[in-house]
Parts: sequence; C-alpha cells; structure tokens
Amino acid sequence: MFTRDGIKALHGWTHGCLDEVIHHASTLSPELAGLEIPGFGQPGLRHQLAHILSVEEAWVCGLRGASSTRLSANDHPTLASLIETKQLVAAATIGYLNERTEICLNTEVSVLPKEWVGPPRSPAFIICT
Repeated sequence: MFTRDGIKALHGWTHGCLDEVIHHASTLSPELAGLEIPGFGQPGLRHQLAHILSVEEAWVCGLRGASSTRLSANDHPTLASLIETKQLVAAATIGYLNERTEICLNTEVSVLPKEWVGPPRSPAFIICT
C-alpha cells in the first residue's frame, strides 16, 4: 500500500532531480542546450523536459477525468519558462494527492486515463510509475 506521505516524498525527490538537470542545463549555452540528440527519447533536452512534465500533467488530469493539453517545448523557449510550468504541474499533483484519501489512492480505478496502456491500477501506482 502506498501512503500519501510516501508518494509525496517520491514526487519531491523526482522533482528535485529535475531541478538538478534544469540547473545544470542552465549553465550551457543556448546553442548547446538546444542541440538535438540522436537516439534520445525526445529530440533534445528542452523537448525531453517538456515531455516529462506533459506526462505528469496528463496522468493527473486523466485521473481527475479532465482533459489536458500536451506541453510543447516550442511553447517553452527558455528553461526559465519550463521551471514555471514544472512548479505548476508539481503543485497540481500535490493538490490531487491532498484531495484523495489513502484508500482512494490505493483503490484500482474503474475508469483509466485514456493514455494508460496497462491493466487497471490505482492512482498511487499511476502517479508513482
């Protein structure tokens, strides 16, 4: 069973790692930070960060039964704008966790987010994976 505090701790550690990546990337020249990396998950660092945030937002919106819009690196031309978006996405996730009981967080959902490709899972499992 996942605890709300445990999920929040994992979420905090994950976002702490993202903060480290963003901090390091901010020391790079714009040209270097914007390079496309062949074979990387997304075309480049800014695109990968936007994708990570987009996925988190989509899962939480999906669990709420709300639609989400895909975050785009093109809408975030600087790392500073990604940091602002990261803070909003993280706050929305924490808000969702605070609105749910631990029983609810650990109960398999009857309606999965449309992007979910696995078997039915609990919100805690979806958020933590």
